[in-house]
Amino acid sequence: MLVGREQTIAALLGLASGSGPGTSVLVQGNTGMGRTALLRAAAVQAGEAGCLTAYATAGRAARHGDVVHQLLARHSGGTTPATAAPGLPEDASPRHTGDENDRTERLVCAAGHHMASSDQRLVFLIDDLHRSDAPSLRALAHLLRRIDGLPVTVIGSLHPGLAAVGGTHVEDVLALFEHQVTLEPLPPDAIRVLAGELLGADPGEAFSRECHELTAGVPSVVREVLGALRASGEELAAISPVGLQRHVPEEVGRAALEVFRSLGPDAERTAEVIAVLGRPSVELVAAAGELSPYAVEDAVHALVRAGAVTSAADGFSCTVPAVRQAVLRGVPASRRADLHHRAARHLVGHGAPWSDVTPHLLLSPRGEEWVVDALLRSADEARGRDHDRGIDCLRRVLREPLAAPVRASVLASLGEAELTRCVPTAVRSLRSSLELSPSPVQQGKAARSLAGALFALDRFPEGIETLRWAANRLRSAGLPALRTEIDLIYAEISHTTPLPPGVSGRLARLSAADERETGAERALSALLSLRAVMAPASPDEAVSHARHALHEGLLPPGDESFVYTCAVLGLAVAGRADLALGHVDTSFEALRKHESEFAHAYLRTLRAGVHYRLGNVVDCQSDASAAVAALGGVGAGPHTSHAVAMWADALLKQDRADEAQGVLEEHGLTGRLSSHWANDFTALVRGRVRRSRGKLHDALDDFLESGARACGRGMASPGVLPWRSEAALVCAALGDRYRALHLAGEELDLARAWGVDEFVGVALRARGLVVGGAEGVESLRAAVALLEGTPDRFGYAQTLADCGALLRATGDPAGARTYLSEAVGVARRCGALRLVASAEEELRLAGYRAVPADRQGVDALTSAERRIAGMAARGMTNRAIARELFVELRTVEIHLSRAYRKLGIVGRAGLDDALGV
Repeated sequence: MLVGREQTIAALLGLASGSGPGTSVLVQGNTGMGRTALLRAAAVQAGEAGCLTAYATAGRAARHGDVVHQLLARHSGGTTPATAAPGLPEDASPRHTGDENDRTERLVCAAGHHMASSDQRLVFLIDDLHRSDAPSLRALAHLLRRIDGLPVTVIGSLHPGLAAVGGTHVEDVLALFEHQVTLEPLPPDAIRVLAGELLGADPGEAFSRECHELTAGVPSVVREVLGALRASGEELAAISPVGLQRHVPEEVGRAALEVFRSLGPDAERTAEVIAVLGRPSVELVAAAGELSPYAVEDAVHALVRAGAVTSAADGFSCTVPAVRQAVLRGVPASRRADLHHRAARHLVGHGAPWSDVTPHLLLSPRGEEWVVDALLRSADEARGRDHDRGIDCLRRVLREPLAAPVRASVLASLGEAELTRCVPTAVRSLRSSLELSPSPVQQGKAARSLAGALFALDRFPEGIETLRWAANRLRSAGLPALRTEIDLIYAEISHTTPLPPGVSGRLARLSAADERETGAERALSALLSLRAVMAPASPDEAVSHARHALHEGLLPPGDESFVYTCAVLGLAVAGRADLALGHVDTSFEALRKHESEFAHAYLRTLRAGVHYRLGNVVDCQSDASAAVAALGGVGAGPHTSHAVAMWADALLKQDRADEAQGVLEEHGLTGRLSSHWANDFTALVRGRVRRSRGKLHDALDDFLESGARACGRGMASPGVLPWRSEAALVCAALGDRYRALHLAGEELDLARAWGVDEFVGVALRARGLVVGGAEGVESLRAAVALLEGTPDRFGYAQTLADCGALLRATGDPAGARTYLSEAVGVARRCGALRLVASAEEELRLAGYRAVPADRQGVDALTSAERRIAGMAARGMTNRAIARELFVELRTVEIHLSRAYRKLGIVGRAGLDDALGV
């Protein structure tokens, strides 16, 4: 069935009527559009309607006047045009003698004789008019001019793009047809119906779209593909777009080649080159096919008219993808390779972009030295911009016979490129490079890349041993080994607890003077920033080294390494998480052009950590979960990644404790933790999750484990992990006040010694909650004052809420409302919904009442509230306002809190707009 086409033709011609004046219809369609099938269906319908049919296929015989001969021969009046049966009167048959005018008259006389002797309608059906000889066309034209009074229907079909083959006679005949029908490709929904009939099951919308894309809706190609699929017995559900291409039968290619040959040898060769090269220009077809550009232009013109080729601004392509697939199968592999080889030479010679040259280089024959050089140049050009192209080029080069040093260099480059896509694969290439390379310098670089890949796979001992071997190899050759030593020290610190004495000694001996070694300056500064935190030295020193380390980003070209994580940590522990965020964001912008999933996961993890420090809960979760997904995408496990723990922590802060527990379980972080320093933080977060679920003893174990691990590797600073505060609060909840006070006091002393307000404030909060009462309130007030000016918004909100809750518990509900209102606003901006809920409950218990709707806005402010809000909007602190007005600090806080509620804002940031300042 041709999905309604026969019914359309029957209605148009009025075949069922069996009477009426003469008429004519021309059916046009490219190859495969079903012209022949449509004519045969029309012949069947004509026979069923009682008509007498005469069927001819132009070009079938080499005889002069072949169409006239076929029409006047004995043909069936039944359902099959090719079956012999009584047809036209015997004396109307041609005698194949005489001139052309005689044959023309006999055709017309046959129609007239039939009209006089029968009341049946006579239907002439002529397929492939574009192949007709000139005498037959002139005879047909003569008939078309004289059928008005005859009960004759003439149905012709032709390929519009091939009509020129018949010369001007075809064009003359076309104008004489009364009706014209153009066959269109089948749309996806029609393909779906047809596929359901042929395959016995509904293939679905997706399959129909894929089949339409492959076949361009050409009916004959659709039928061939569906027929091959049915014969294969393959399940529809298992068919992918690539799998569907495998079912394009050879018949499709043969039919296409027949069309190409009919257009001449240049068109046939041009079509072959276009099929092989994909989307070439005229010049590229000419160069690859060894044709003149003029011959190609003529051939392309004919192919486009024939519907075989589509022209676009970027070149030519096969109109039907399935035809291209079928034609390609018939082109020998050596011929395809030669065409790509010539195409690549032409493009390189004309300065084409490497992205255009590479597809042809990859398919060129082996053993061509210039092809190897070109592939290496293309891979180098793709570095950092198109990793897939670089990987393809380097893998193709490795199929050539190469000297060991060259092969080692190519393998190293390949491994670095593969890190962006698949870490396990990169490990194999980098290890091979390390084994083959005779150069200690090259071995050192390969070893650092290999170690980074091994670390991403949680294979830390293996990675550390690789770095140690490379450092010793460089020293034994009398070459600088500092750059490799830096990564080795960082790896040992991050993996080993407690630190071996040798590591601490090597770290202590490093100095800025060692920066004289070329290529080690930034990496050394990153490690020195970490040392400033571990010693401890001073926040300023940590920041200074970190700034120097990061001035070219976290992934400096040619020196990508995890060691730059130290600089980000140094900034965060120095209270400059805001500065760290700027560096990470800048590196992210640079990375957007490189599409490295591995680097993407690394930066996402770092940015999640910075958001954690800033208290941006939702952003932390977004980056952390994306980092975990990206690591999985390149085959790297997240078992030693900060990302999983930060993800769980962010979920907990959003009051999703069960989900947080699920994330830890899913990634195997609820049992014994590996020694990597990422799991120092994991233990801390796991303790928070367990505390929220009421498992206080388990939580305390986690907090103490976190502290033991961190201190064992020399990171006792509370700026690294506030484990003492967390443990102190659990000890207090368990009734161990003495231990709680000891832990809180120790953290406060260390924080004050380090001198960063953020961590002093966190320690004061813990002490205030442990001490309680009026003394605890004063500690919490002091913590609020310190944290207000730090980047840690969650810590500030948490301390505000705790201060408000303790004020309410000690009998000061008015003071409590001031702190709790501010806590709700700050926590809501952070996305810390768990804290919002608890602070709102405390507000309710403190007697908070919402401001009526008619008492909102600037007009609802009292004079005192307006005055204090205006002073705050000008940038004055609460203490400065209290001094200026000679009032208590608590009075200022209460008036500001009321002003915020009436203005519908949550803090100072909204005062300017709300007051119209």
